[in-house]
Amino acid sequence: MNGDFEHQVTGNGHFAATEVKLQEQKATLKYNMFKGLKMEIKSCRLLIKKLFDTLFTPPGAVSQLVQWFILDLRPS
Repeated sequence: MNGDFEHQVTGNGHFAATEVKLQEQKATLKYNMFKGLKMEIKSCRLLIKKLFDTLFTPPGAVSQLVQWFILDLRPS
């Protein structure tokens, strides 16, 4: 009977450790996906700024729309 209890405790411990490891892996994956998304947004923001600067503003000037777009997406 005691052996069954020890086996159950060992199994429960292994299950808990596996669950924690799985949660850590999920959190790491979510963090990396968020980080990648953040870089994509930054890249798109820079591309849009360059596009607007090229098409709608005189050389060296930054349009009000581009300034608003950049400030609106800046992290808090």
